[in-house]
Amino acid sequence: MNSARLLAAVYAHTLTRLLKRRSEVIAAPTLSVILEFALLPYGLMLYGGALQFHVVVVTALVATSTLGAALAAAVLHVVELRLGFLDQILQVPLPRHIVLIARALAAVTAALPPAVLSVLLSRAYVSVTVTFIAVALTASILAGLSLVGLASLVGSLSKDISRASFAVSLASSALTLLSPVYFPLSVLPHWLAVLLLFNPLTPAIELTRSVALRGALDVTCAVALPVSSAVWLTAGTVALKRRIEEA
Repeated sequence: MNSARLLAAVYAHTLTRLLKRRSEVIAAPTLSVILEFALLPYGLMLYGGALQFHVVVVTALVATSTLGAALAAAVLHVVELRLGFLDQILQVPLPRHIVLIARALAAVTAALPPAVLSVLLSRAYVSVTVTFIAVALTASILAGLSLVGLASLVGSLSKDISRASFAVSLASSALTLLSPVYFPLSVLPHWLAVLLLFNPLTPAIELTRSVALRGALDVTCAVALPVSSAVWLTAGTVALKRRIEEA
């Protein structure tokens, strides 16, 4: 019971600190979501065609809606680590990896408002069912955990704060470009489709898209997404833990 209370306290403390950074964690990601949903799908609808490009893109935007906020939260974690602000939290009598996982969960929670907003805005373009909402939000949360883990891994390997921020920003661009945001995975050669599944955004996008377009779950992506989240979160946690122990 004591451990559970301590874990909840770490989670609440981290979430409170993140929500105070309104511009990085809330305002900028929310504005980005609004602009994406206002401009891109509408332009694709005007373009027309039988392929319904706007549906393909909207489902991807929903699945990746935690991208900006999750990465911003992860960068803030790394910055705090470099500035020594984590010392107080790491005095908590819990294993360090548990503390870091609690902070990762708080980061994803802070990234949820843009995800919820994206689901609401998607009603203008796709049929929003209970299944779609459940799958979209679950995919966003798991993708967010992957992104926090990946950003923590990249940031912990950098030697200073400016390089860490640049590395995470570069990773964000690479993840977006190397994912099926603007096209379905099925149009790619098999070897390339399999390779892109290692990108944590890919299974989240394809899982959400399969529900919107076919009304059924993509089994491969339903398995790949939680596995990807576990792998990236573990890698980021281990890297940060080692960084803390070396400091």
